[in-house]
Amino acid sequence: MSPKTKTIINQNVIKFNKLFKKAINKINLNLNPYQLYLNFKFTKPFLKIHNNTQEIQKKTLFKIIEKNKNTNFGNKNNFINIKSIEDYKNNVAISKYENLKEYIEKSKNSYLKNNNELIKDKIHYYSITTGTTSYPKFIPHTKDYILFRKNAWNIWTNSIFQEKPETFSLGGSILTFTSKPYDGKLKSGAKFGSISGLLHEIQPKFIKYMYAYPNEILLIENFHIKYYLILLFSLKKKINIFVTPNPSTLIIYGKKFEEHYDELINDLENNHIEILEKDKNIDYNLKKKILSIYKKNKKLNYRIAQKLKKIKKDNPNKKIYPKDYFTNIKSIGCWLGGSVGVYVKNLNKYYGDNILIKDIGYIASEGRFSIPIKNDKESGILDIRNGFYEFIPIKEYKFNESTKTRFETKLAHELVKGEKYYFIITSENGLYRYFIDDIIEVSGFYKNTPKIKFIQKGKYISSITGEKISEWEIIEAIKKVKNKINFNYYTFFALANTKNSTHNYEYHIEFENNNDLKNIKNIEIELDNELKKMNIEYKEKRDSERLGPIKIKLLPNNSLVNL
Repeated sequence: MSPKTKTIINQNVIKFNKLFKKAINKINLNLNPYQLYLNFKFTKPFLKIHNNTQEIQKKTLFKIIEKNKNTNFGNKNNFINIKSIEDYKNNVAISKYENLKEYIEKSKNSYLKNNNELIKDKIHYYSITTGTTSYPKFIPHTKDYILFRKNAWNIWTNSIFQEKPETFSLGGSILTFTSKPYDGKLKSGAKFGSISGLLHEIQPKFIKYMYAYPNEILLIENFHIKYYLILLFSLKKKINIFVTPNPSTLIIYGKKFEEHYDELINDLENNHIEILEKDKNIDYNLKKKILSIYKKNKKLNYRIAQKLKKIKKDNPNKKIYPKDYFTNIKSIGCWLGGSVGVYVKNLNKYYGDNILIKDIGYIASEGRFSIPIKNDKESGILDIRNGFYEFIPIKEYKFNESTKTRFETKLAHELVKGEKYYFIITSENGLYRYFIDDIIEVSGFYKNTPKIKFIQKGKYISSITGEKISEWEIIEAIKKVKNKINFNYYTFFALANTKNSTHNYEYHIEFENNNDLKNIKNIEIELDNELKKMNIEYKEKRDSERLGPIKIKLLPNNSLVNL
Protein backbone atom coordinates (compact mmCIF):
# COMPACT_ATOMS: atom_id res chain seq x y z
CA MET A 1 0.00 0.00 0.00
CA SER A 2 1.39 3.34 -1.05
CA PRO A 3 1.98 6.16 1.49
CA LYS A 4 -0.63 8.26 -0.29
CA THR A 5 -3.27 5.51 0.05
CA LYS A 6 -2.42 5.11 3.76
CA THR A 7 -2.86 8.85 4.27
CA ILE A 8 -6.26 8.82 2.55
CA ILE A 9 -7.40 5.83 4.66
CA ASN A 10 -6.23 7.48 7.89
CA GLN A 11 -8.04 10.70 7.00
CA ASN A 12 -11.24 8.78 6.27
CA VAL A 13 -10.96 6.86 9.57
CA ILE A 14 -10.55 10.12 11.50
CA LYS A 15 -13.49 11.63 9.64
CA PHE A 16 -15.64 8.55 10.31
CA ASN A 17 -14.76 8.60 14.06
CA LYS A 18 -15.79 12.25 14.32
CA LEU A 19 -19.09 11.61 12.54
CA PHE A 20 -19.71 8.52 14.68
CA LYS A 21 -19.12 10.43 17.94
CA LYS A 22 -21.36 13.24 16.74
CA ALA A 23 -24.13 10.77 15.87
CA ILE A 24 -23.82 8.98 19.23
CA ASN A 25 -23.98 12.29 21.09
CA LYS A 26 -27.07 13.30 19.12
CA ILE A 27 -28.77 10.01 20.00
CA ASN A 28 -27.68 10.50 23.61
CA LEU A 29 -29.13 14.03 23.72
CA ASN A 30 -32.50 13.18 22.27
CA LEU A 31 -32.94 9.66 23.68
CA ASN A 32 -30.94 9.73 26.89
CA PRO A 33 -32.48 6.64 28.53
CA TYR A 34 -31.79 7.73 32.11
CA GLN A 35 -33.28 11.19 31.57
CA LEU A 36 -36.30 9.66 29.84
CA TYR A 37 -36.72 7.43 32.90
CA LEU A 38 -36.45 10.41 35.29
CA ASN A 39 -39.01 12.33 33.27
CA PHE A 40 -41.48 9.43 33.30
CA LYS A 41 -40.88 8.31 36.91
CA PHE A 42 -40.52 11.64 38.74
CA THR A 43 -41.01 14.83 36.68
CA LYS A 44 -44.36 14.09 35.04
CA PRO A 45 -46.04 12.81 38.24
CA PHE A 46 -44.74 15.87 40.11
CA LEU A 47 -46.09 18.30 37.53
CA LYS A 48 -49.51 16.61 37.43
CA ILE A 49 -50.47 17.22 41.06
CA HIS A 50 -50.62 21.02 41.15
CA ASN A 51 -54.24 21.44 40.11
CA ASN A 52 -55.23 20.16 43.57
CA THR A 53 -52.86 22.07 45.85
CA GLN A 54 -55.34 22.60 48.70
CA GLU A 55 -56.49 18.97 48.75
CA ILE A 56 -52.97 17.53 48.53
CA GLN A 57 -51.72 19.77 51.35
CA LYS A 58 -54.58 18.63 53.58
CA LYS A 59 -53.90 14.95 52.76
CA THR A 60 -50.20 15.43 53.44
CA LEU A 61 -50.89 16.94 56.87
CA PHE A 62 -53.31 14.24 57.97
CA LYS A 63 -51.03 11.48 56.72
CA ILE A 64 -48.31 12.88 59.05
CA ILE A 65 -50.74 13.28 61.98
CA GLU A 66 -52.27 9.81 61.62
CA LYS A 67 -48.89 8.13 61.35
CA ASN A 68 -47.48 9.85 64.44
CA LYS A 69 -50.56 10.20 66.68
CA ASN A 70 -49.19 7.75 69.26
CA THR A 71 -45.74 9.30 69.60
CA ASN A 72 -44.90 11.24 72.75
CA PHE A 73 -45.18 14.49 70.81
CA GLY A 74 -48.48 13.36 69.28
CA ASN A 75 -49.95 12.42 72.66
CA LYS A 76 -48.87 15.69 74.26
CA ASN A 77 -50.38 17.72 71.40
CA ASN A 78 -53.67 15.80 71.15
CA PHE A 79 -53.09 14.43 67.63
CA ILE A 80 -55.82 11.82 68.11
CA ASN A 81 -58.53 14.49 68.29
CA ILE A 82 -57.30 16.69 65.42
CA LYS A 83 -59.95 16.58 62.68
CA SER A 84 -59.25 19.76 60.73
CA ILE A 85 -56.43 22.15 59.85
CA GLU A 86 -57.85 24.62 62.39
CA ASP A 87 -57.71 21.90 65.06
CA TYR A 88 -54.06 21.37 64.19
CA LYS A 89 -53.31 25.09 64.52
CA ASN A 90 -55.14 25.26 67.85
CA ASN A 91 -53.44 22.21 69.37
CA VAL A 92 -49.88 22.59 68.08
CA ALA A 93 -48.01 25.82 68.75
CA ILE A 94 -45.58 27.30 66.23
CA SER A 95 -42.20 25.99 67.34
CA LYS A 96 -38.48 26.54 66.97
CA TYR A 97 -35.68 24.04 67.42
CA GLU A 98 -35.53 24.80 71.15
CA ASN A 99 -39.12 23.53 71.53
CA LEU A 100 -38.28 20.20 69.85
CA LYS A 101 -34.80 19.76 71.29
CA GLU A 102 -35.94 17.65 74.26
CA TYR A 103 -37.58 15.10 71.93
CA ILE A 104 -34.62 15.09 69.54
CA GLU A 105 -32.09 14.62 72.35
CA LYS A 106 -34.03 11.62 73.68
CA SER A 107 -34.16 10.13 70.18
CA LYS A 108 -30.43 10.68 69.66
CA ASN A 109 -29.43 9.10 72.96
CA SER A 110 -31.81 6.15 73.02
CA TYR A 111 -30.50 2.65 72.36
CA LEU A 112 -33.94 1.65 71.04
CA LYS A 113 -34.38 1.36 67.29
CA ASN A 114 -37.43 3.60 67.56
CA ASN A 115 -38.21 5.38 70.81
CA ASN A 116 -41.42 7.00 69.50
CA GLU A 117 -40.54 10.53 70.60
CA LEU A 118 -41.31 12.64 67.50
CA ILE A 119 -42.09 10.14 64.76
CA LYS A 120 -43.14 6.51 64.48
CA ASP A 121 -40.52 5.59 61.88
CA LYS A 122 -36.92 4.89 62.79
CA ILE A 123 -34.63 7.92 62.49
CA HIS A 124 -31.90 6.82 60.11
CA TYR A 125 -29.78 9.97 59.96
CA TYR A 126 -29.40 13.49 61.41
CA SER A 127 -28.33 16.42 59.29
CA ILE A 128 -26.42 18.98 61.35
CA THR A 129 -26.64 22.72 60.94
CA THR A 130 -26.49 25.90 62.96
CA GLY A 131 -28.14 29.30 62.90
CA THR A 132 -30.55 30.66 65.48
CA THR A 133 -29.26 28.48 68.32
CA SER A 134 -25.99 28.55 70.23
CA TYR A 135 -25.42 24.86 69.51
CA PRO A 136 -25.58 22.61 66.42
CA LYS A 137 -29.06 21.53 65.41
CA PHE A 138 -29.66 17.83 64.68
CA ILE A 139 -32.45 17.46 62.12
CA PRO A 140 -33.98 13.94 61.98
CA HIS A 141 -34.21 12.09 58.68
CA THR A 142 -35.95 8.76 58.03
CA LYS A 143 -35.02 6.55 55.09
CA ASP A 144 -38.19 7.63 53.27
CA TYR A 145 -37.44 11.31 53.83
CA ILE A 146 -33.90 10.87 52.49
CA LEU A 147 -35.31 9.08 49.44
CA PHE A 148 -37.81 11.91 48.94
CA ARG A 149 -34.96 14.45 48.92
CA LYS A 150 -32.97 12.30 46.50
CA ASN A 151 -35.93 12.02 44.12
CA ALA A 152 -36.48 15.78 44.24
CA TRP A 153 -32.90 16.15 42.97
CA ASN A 154 -33.81 13.77 40.14
CA ILE A 155 -36.60 16.14 39.06
CA TRP A 156 -34.19 19.08 39.16
CA THR A 157 -31.59 17.15 37.12
CA ASN A 158 -34.24 16.33 34.56
CA SER A 159 -35.17 20.02 34.33
CA ILE A 160 -31.56 20.73 33.30
CA PHE A 161 -31.91 18.10 30.56
CA GLN A 162 -35.17 19.71 29.38
CA GLU A 163 -33.44 23.08 29.00
CA LYS A 164 -29.95 22.08 27.91
CA PRO A 165 -29.74 18.39 26.93
CA GLU A 166 -26.10 18.63 25.85
CA THR A 167 -25.25 18.93 29.56
CA PHE A 168 -25.55 15.15 29.64
CA SER A 169 -23.63 14.32 26.47
CA LEU A 170 -21.57 11.16 26.19
CA GLY A 171 -18.43 11.06 28.31
CA GLY A 172 -19.24 14.17 30.34
CA SER A 173 -18.58 14.48 34.06
CA ILE A 174 -20.24 16.22 37.01
CA LEU A 175 -18.24 18.37 39.41
CA THR A 176 -20.03 18.77 42.74
CA PHE A 177 -18.79 20.37 45.93
CA THR A 178 -20.05 18.86 49.15
CA SER A 179 -19.01 17.90 52.67
CA LYS A 180 -18.39 14.40 53.96
CA PRO A 181 -21.61 12.48 54.67
CA TYR A 182 -20.74 11.20 58.14
CA ASP A 183 -19.26 13.06 61.11
CA GLY A 184 -20.09 10.43 63.70
CA LYS A 185 -22.53 7.91 65.12
CA LEU A 186 -25.02 8.36 68.00
CA LYS A 187 -26.15 5.96 70.75
CA SER A 188 -29.32 5.31 68.76
CA GLY A 189 -27.18 3.92 65.93
CA ALA A 190 -28.07 6.79 63.60
CA LYS A 191 -25.22 8.61 61.87
CA PHE A 192 -25.01 12.37 61.51
CA GLY A 193 -23.29 14.77 59.13
CA SER A 194 -23.89 16.82 56.00
CA ILE A 195 -27.12 15.91 54.21
CA SER A 196 -25.63 17.13 50.91
CA GLY A 197 -22.74 14.70 51.45
CA LEU A 198 -25.17 11.84 52.15
CA LEU A 199 -27.21 12.54 49.01
CA HIS A 200 -23.96 12.61 47.04
CA GLU A 201 -22.99 9.27 48.62
CA ILE A 202 -26.21 7.33 47.86
CA GLN A 203 -26.43 8.02 44.12
CA PRO A 204 -26.48 5.01 41.75
CA LYS A 205 -23.08 3.62 40.77
CA PHE A 206 -23.27 4.80 37.17
CA ILE A 207 -23.97 8.36 38.37
CA LYS A 208 -21.07 8.20 40.83
CA TYR A 209 -18.90 7.07 37.92
CA MET A 210 -19.56 10.49 36.37
CA TYR A 211 -18.23 12.34 39.43
CA ALA A 212 -15.08 14.31 38.75
CA TYR A 213 -13.16 13.08 41.81
CA PRO A 214 -13.17 10.04 44.14
CA ASN A 215 -15.26 10.13 47.33
CA GLU A 216 -12.12 9.67 49.43
CA ILE A 217 -11.30 13.36 48.89
CA LEU A 218 -14.37 14.32 50.95
CA LEU A 219 -12.70 12.74 53.99
CA ILE A 220 -9.86 15.29 53.89
CA GLU A 221 -10.38 17.75 56.77
CA ASN A 222 -7.91 20.39 55.53
CA PHE A 223 -9.95 22.61 53.19
CA HIS A 224 -6.87 23.94 51.37
CA ILE A 225 -5.71 20.42 50.48
CA LYS A 226 -9.25 19.26 49.69
CA TYR A 227 -9.84 22.13 47.23
CA TYR A 228 -6.50 21.49 45.60
CA LEU A 229 -7.25 17.78 45.16
CA ILE A 230 -10.67 18.55 43.67
CA LEU A 231 -8.93 20.89 41.23
CA LEU A 232 -6.29 18.33 40.33
CA PHE A 233 -8.64 15.39 39.80
CA SER A 234 -11.22 17.45 37.91
CA LEU A 235 -8.59 18.31 35.27
CA LYS A 236 -8.63 14.62 34.32
CA LYS A 237 -12.31 14.81 33.33
CA LYS A 238 -14.48 16.48 30.72
CA ILE A 239 -16.67 18.61 32.99
CA ASN A 240 -20.11 19.38 31.59
CA ILE A 241 -21.83 20.65 34.73
CA PHE A 242 -20.83 22.22 38.06
CA VAL A 243 -23.27 21.80 40.96
CA THR A 244 -23.01 23.31 44.43
CA PRO A 245 -25.51 25.19 46.59
CA ASN A 246 -23.29 28.21 47.12
CA PRO A 247 -21.94 30.15 44.11
CA SER A 248 -19.09 31.49 46.28
CA THR A 249 -17.65 27.95 46.15
CA LEU A 250 -17.40 28.25 42.37
CA ILE A 251 -15.65 31.61 42.67
CA ILE A 252 -13.13 30.06 45.09
CA TYR A 253 -12.58 27.18 42.62
CA GLY A 254 -11.90 29.69 39.84
CA LYS A 255 -9.44 31.66 41.97
CA LYS A 256 -7.66 28.48 43.11
CA PHE A 257 -7.37 27.37 39.49
CA GLU A 258 -5.52 30.56 38.67
CA GLU A 259 -3.50 30.63 41.91
CA HIS A 260 -2.22 27.03 41.70
CA TYR A 261 -1.82 26.81 37.92
CA ASP A 262 1.95 26.16 37.94
CA GLU A 263 1.68 23.81 40.90
CA LEU A 264 -0.92 21.77 39.05
CA ILE A 265 1.36 21.49 36.02
CA ASN A 266 4.25 20.34 38.19
CA ASP A 267 2.21 17.65 39.96
CA LEU A 268 0.70 16.32 36.74
CA GLU A 269 3.97 16.31 34.83
CA ASN A 270 5.78 14.45 37.63
CA ASN A 271 2.87 12.18 38.54
CA HIS A 272 2.85 13.15 42.20
CA ILE A 273 0.83 15.33 44.60
CA GLU A 274 3.41 17.25 46.59
CA ILE A 275 1.03 18.98 49.01
CA LEU A 276 -0.62 15.65 49.92
CA GLU A 277 2.58 13.64 50.19
CA LYS A 278 4.19 16.18 52.54
CA ASP A 279 1.22 16.52 54.91
CA LYS A 280 1.71 14.44 58.07
CA ASN A 281 -1.78 14.93 59.54
CA ILE A 282 -3.74 13.00 56.92
CA ASP A 283 -4.40 9.32 57.60
CA TYR A 284 -1.76 7.19 55.88
CA ASN A 285 -4.22 4.73 54.32
CA LEU A 286 -6.44 7.54 53.02
CA LYS A 287 -3.43 9.28 51.51
CA LYS A 288 -2.25 6.01 49.95
CA LYS A 289 -5.66 5.34 48.40
CA ILE A 290 -5.94 8.82 46.85
CA LEU A 291 -2.40 8.64 45.45
CA SER A 292 -2.96 5.18 43.95
CA ILE A 293 -6.08 6.42 42.11
CA TYR A 294 -4.26 9.52 40.90
CA LYS A 295 -1.10 7.74 39.68
CA LYS A 296 -2.89 5.03 37.71
CA ASN A 297 -2.66 6.88 34.40
CA LYS A 298 0.74 8.54 34.26
CA LYS A 299 0.46 9.24 30.53
CA LEU A 300 -2.87 11.02 30.92
CA ASN A 301 -1.47 13.19 33.72
CA TYR A 302 1.49 14.13 31.53
CA ARG A 303 -0.78 15.02 28.58
CA ILE A 304 -2.91 17.26 30.80
CA ALA A 305 0.23 19.05 32.01
CA GLN A 306 1.25 19.75 28.41
CA LYS A 307 -2.24 21.05 27.61
CA LEU A 308 -2.06 23.45 30.58
CA LYS A 309 1.38 24.61 29.45
CA LYS A 310 0.09 25.27 25.95
CA ILE A 311 -2.85 27.31 27.26
CA LYS A 312 -0.43 29.40 29.29
CA LYS A 313 1.93 29.82 26.35
CA ASP A 314 -0.90 30.88 24.04
CA ASN A 315 -2.15 33.43 26.59
CA PRO A 316 1.02 35.02 28.01
CA ASN A 317 -0.58 38.25 29.22
CA LYS A 318 -3.96 36.94 30.26
CA LYS A 319 -5.39 35.48 33.45
CA ILE A 320 -6.34 31.85 32.92
CA TYR A 321 -9.76 30.72 34.14
CA PRO A 322 -11.53 27.33 34.25
CA LYS A 323 -13.37 28.19 31.01
CA ASP A 324 -10.01 28.25 29.18
CA TYR A 325 -9.40 24.60 30.07
CA PHE A 326 -12.89 23.16 30.44
CA THR A 327 -14.31 23.89 27.00
CA ASN A 328 -17.36 21.63 27.43
CA ILE A 329 -19.06 23.44 30.32
CA LYS A 330 -22.79 23.52 29.56
CA SER A 331 -24.52 24.20 32.88
CA ILE A 332 -24.06 25.42 36.44
CA GLY A 333 -26.46 24.66 39.28
CA CYS A 334 -26.37 26.84 42.39
CA TRP A 335 -28.44 29.27 44.43
CA LEU A 336 -29.13 32.47 42.50
CA GLY A 337 -31.09 34.50 45.05
CA GLY A 338 -30.78 35.68 48.64
CA SER A 339 -27.52 37.02 50.00
CA VAL A 340 -25.38 34.71 47.83
CA GLY A 341 -26.75 36.26 44.64
CA VAL A 342 -23.90 38.79 44.70
CA TYR A 343 -21.52 36.03 43.62
CA VAL A 344 -23.55 34.92 40.61
CA LYS A 345 -22.63 37.92 38.45
CA ASN A 346 -19.00 36.73 38.40
CA LEU A 347 -19.68 33.16 37.27
CA ASN A 348 -19.53 33.96 33.55
CA LYS A 349 -16.09 35.51 34.04
CA TYR A 350 -14.74 32.16 35.26
CA TYR A 351 -16.93 29.66 33.39
CA GLY A 352 -18.01 31.25 30.11
CA ASP A 353 -21.00 33.03 28.62
CA ASN A 354 -22.93 30.36 26.74
CA ILE A 355 -23.89 28.29 29.75
CA LEU A 356 -27.13 27.63 31.59
CA ILE A 357 -26.98 28.92 35.17
CA LYS A 358 -29.92 27.44 37.05
CA ASP A 359 -31.11 27.79 40.63
CA ILE A 360 -31.16 24.50 42.58
CA GLY A 361 -34.21 25.41 44.66
CA TYR A 362 -35.02 26.31 48.24
CA ILE A 363 -32.98 23.77 50.20
CA ALA A 364 -32.01 23.63 53.87
CA SER A 365 -30.80 21.03 56.36
CA GLU A 366 -34.46 20.68 57.37
CA GLY A 367 -35.59 19.69 53.89
CA ARG A 368 -36.07 20.61 50.23
CA PHE A 369 -39.06 22.86 49.74
CA SER A 370 -39.07 23.91 46.08
CA ILE A 371 -38.01 22.49 42.74
CA PRO A 372 -37.19 24.81 39.82
CA ILE A 373 -38.39 23.41 36.52
CA LYS A 374 -37.77 24.44 32.92
CA ASN A 375 -37.14 28.18 32.47
CA ASP A 376 -37.36 28.94 36.20
CA LYS A 377 -34.67 31.34 37.43
CA GLU A 378 -34.49 32.09 41.16
CA SER A 379 -37.83 30.47 41.99
CA GLY A 380 -39.18 26.95 42.09
CA ILE A 381 -42.50 25.16 42.54
CA LEU A 382 -43.40 24.59 46.19
CA ASP A 383 -43.05 20.84 46.75
CA ILE A 384 -46.45 20.05 48.27
CA ARG A 385 -46.05 16.26 48.44
CA ASN A 386 -44.07 15.53 51.61
CA GLY A 387 -44.63 18.61 53.75
CA PHE A 388 -47.50 20.79 54.95
CA TYR A 389 -46.69 24.49 54.79
CA GLU A 390 -47.97 27.63 56.49
CA PHE A 391 -47.00 31.22 55.84
CA ILE A 392 -47.02 34.41 57.91
CA PRO A 393 -47.13 37.65 55.87
CA ILE A 394 -44.22 39.85 56.93
CA LYS A 395 -46.47 42.81 57.80
CA GLU A 396 -48.65 40.67 60.05
CA TYR A 397 -45.61 39.04 61.65
CA LYS A 398 -44.21 42.44 62.65
CA PHE A 399 -47.58 43.54 64.04
CA ASN A 400 -48.29 40.32 65.94
CA GLU A 401 -44.80 40.15 67.38
CA SER A 402 -45.14 43.66 68.80
CA THR A 403 -48.61 43.02 70.24
CA LYS A 404 -47.85 39.40 71.27
CA THR A 405 -51.09 38.19 69.69
CA ARG A 406 -51.43 34.82 67.97
CA PHE A 407 -50.11 34.50 64.41
CA GLU A 408 -52.76 33.73 61.81
CA THR A 409 -51.08 31.72 59.08
CA LYS A 410 -51.93 31.46 55.39
CA LEU A 411 -51.96 28.19 53.46
CA ALA A 412 -50.24 27.51 50.13
CA HIS A 413 -53.35 28.11 48.00
CA GLU A 414 -54.01 31.44 49.75
CA LEU A 415 -50.73 33.18 48.89
CA VAL A 416 -50.44 36.32 46.78
CA LYS A 417 -47.91 36.92 44.01
CA GLY A 418 -45.25 39.46 44.99
CA GLU A 419 -45.87 39.12 48.73
CA LYS A 420 -43.20 38.03 51.21
CA TYR A 421 -43.83 35.51 53.99
CA TYR A 422 -42.16 33.76 56.89
CA PHE A 423 -42.11 30.02 56.22
CA ILE A 424 -43.44 27.32 58.60
CA ILE A 425 -43.08 23.59 57.90
CA THR A 426 -44.66 20.36 59.09
CA SER A 427 -42.78 17.43 57.63
CA GLU A 428 -42.43 13.67 57.80
CA ASN A 429 -39.13 13.99 59.66
CA GLY A 430 -40.68 15.21 62.91
CA LEU A 431 -40.78 18.97 62.48
CA TYR A 432 -44.23 20.24 63.50
CA ARG A 433 -45.22 23.85 62.71
CA TYR A 434 -41.50 24.52 62.64
CA PHE A 435 -40.55 28.17 62.24
CA ILE A 436 -37.46 27.98 60.07
CA ASP A 437 -36.91 31.76 60.29
CA ASP A 438 -36.62 32.20 56.51
CA ILE A 439 -38.39 34.79 54.38
CA ILE A 440 -39.65 33.71 50.96
CA GLU A 441 -41.38 35.59 48.17
CA VAL A 442 -44.10 34.30 45.86
CA SER A 443 -42.91 34.94 42.30
CA GLY A 444 -45.89 33.37 40.56
CA PHE A 445 -47.85 30.13 40.30
CA TYR A 446 -47.59 26.79 38.54
CA LYS A 447 -51.25 25.87 38.09
CA ASN A 448 -52.57 26.34 41.67
CA THR A 449 -49.24 25.97 43.50
CA PRO A 450 -47.08 28.98 44.37
CA LYS A 451 -43.60 29.33 42.96
CA ILE A 452 -41.34 30.61 45.72
CA LYS A 453 -37.87 32.03 46.06
CA PHE A 454 -35.69 32.47 49.12
CA ILE A 455 -35.14 36.13 50.05
CA GLN A 456 -33.22 36.14 53.33
CA LYS A 457 -32.96 34.83 56.85
CA GLY A 458 -35.33 36.42 59.35
CA LYS A 459 -34.62 38.80 62.20
CA TYR A 460 -31.32 38.83 64.08
CA ILE A 461 -29.55 36.63 61.53
CA SER A 462 -26.91 37.59 58.97
CA SER A 463 -25.80 35.29 56.18
CA ILE A 464 -23.36 36.31 53.45
CA THR A 465 -22.64 32.86 52.10
CA GLY A 466 -24.76 30.47 54.19
CA GLU A 467 -23.06 30.84 57.58
CA LYS A 468 -26.17 32.18 59.39
CA ILE A 469 -24.48 34.25 62.09
CA SER A 470 -26.87 35.29 64.86
CA GLU A 471 -26.89 38.51 66.86
CA TRP A 472 -26.38 36.38 69.97
CA GLU A 473 -23.18 34.86 68.54
CA ILE A 474 -21.77 38.29 67.61
CA ILE A 475 -22.35 39.55 71.17
CA GLU A 476 -21.20 36.37 72.90
CA ALA A 477 -17.95 36.30 70.90
CA ILE A 478 -16.86 39.78 71.98
CA LYS A 479 -17.81 39.02 75.60
CA LYS A 480 -15.56 35.95 75.63
CA VAL A 481 -12.67 37.73 73.91
CA LYS A 482 -12.97 40.68 76.31
CA ASN A 483 -12.55 38.32 79.26
CA LYS A 484 -9.64 36.54 77.62
CA ILE A 485 -7.60 39.55 76.45
CA ASN A 486 -8.87 42.07 79.00
CA PHE A 487 -9.78 45.18 77.02
CA ASN A 488 -12.60 47.70 77.44
CA TYR A 489 -14.92 49.39 75.00
CA TYR A 490 -17.75 51.90 75.11
CA THR A 491 -19.79 50.50 72.27
CA PHE A 492 -19.62 48.29 69.20
CA PHE A 493 -21.66 46.96 66.32
CA ALA A 494 -20.95 44.41 63.60
CA LEU A 495 -21.58 44.60 59.85
CA ALA A 496 -21.40 42.16 56.98
CA ASN A 497 -18.93 43.49 54.42
CA THR A 498 -19.68 42.43 50.83
CA LYS A 499 -17.87 45.28 49.07
CA ASN A 500 -14.38 43.75 48.95
CA SER A 501 -13.48 40.73 46.84
CA THR A 502 -13.17 38.72 50.07
CA HIS A 503 -16.39 39.11 52.03
CA ASN A 504 -16.21 39.14 55.81
CA TYR A 505 -17.62 40.53 59.06
CA GLU A 506 -16.40 43.75 60.62
CA TYR A 507 -16.61 44.75 64.27
CA HIS A 508 -16.83 48.55 64.62
CA ILE A 509 -15.56 49.31 68.13
CA GLU A 510 -15.00 52.41 70.24
CA PHE A 511 -12.26 51.44 72.71
CA GLU A 512 -12.00 53.11 76.10
CA ASN A 513 -8.28 53.91 75.88
CA ASN A 514 -5.42 53.89 73.40
CA ASN A 515 -3.63 51.01 75.14
CA ASP A 516 -6.33 48.66 73.88
CA LEU A 517 -5.39 49.55 70.29
CA LYS A 518 -2.19 47.50 70.64
CA ASN A 519 -4.27 44.33 70.88
CA ILE A 520 -6.41 44.83 67.78
CA LYS A 521 -4.76 42.04 65.77
CA ASN A 522 -5.10 39.57 68.65
CA ILE A 523 -8.71 40.64 69.22
CA GLU A 524 -9.50 40.02 65.53
CA ILE A 525 -7.98 36.53 65.68
CA GLU A 526 -9.80 35.63 68.91
CA LEU A 527 -13.15 36.94 67.66
CA ASP A 528 -12.74 34.77 64.57
CA ASN A 529 -11.85 31.74 66.71
CA GLU A 530 -14.83 32.22 69.04
CA LEU A 531 -17.27 32.49 66.15
CA LYS A 532 -15.79 29.31 64.66
CA LYS A 533 -16.35 27.50 67.96
CA MET A 534 -19.96 28.63 68.26
CA ASN A 535 -21.05 28.31 64.64
CA ILE A 536 -20.01 25.22 62.67
CA GLU A 537 -21.14 26.73 59.36
CA TYR A 538 -19.14 29.91 59.95
CA LYS A 539 -16.09 27.69 60.61
CA GLU A 540 -16.68 25.79 57.38
CA LYS A 541 -17.02 28.99 55.35
CA ARG A 542 -13.85 30.41 56.92
CA ASP A 543 -11.83 27.23 56.47
CA SER A 544 -12.91 26.99 52.84
CA GLU A 545 -12.05 30.68 52.28
CA ARG A 546 -15.57 31.61 51.27
CA LEU A 547 -15.42 34.15 54.09
CA GLY A 548 -12.46 36.31 55.04
CA PRO A 549 -11.28 36.87 58.62
CA ILE A 550 -12.86 39.24 61.14
CA LYS A 551 -11.65 42.83 60.87
CA ILE A 552 -11.94 45.63 63.40
CA LYS A 553 -12.82 49.17 62.37
CA LEU A 554 -12.27 51.96 64.90
CA LEU A 555 -15.19 54.17 65.86
CA PRO A 556 -14.36 57.82 66.68
CA ASN A 557 -14.41 59.05 70.27
CA ASN A 558 -17.82 59.74 71.80
CA SER A 559 -19.63 57.62 69.22
CA LEU A 560 -22.02 56.31 71.85
CA VAL A 561 -22.72 59.82 73.16
CA ASN A 562 -23.27 61.23 69.69
CA LEU A 563 -25.52 58.32 68.80
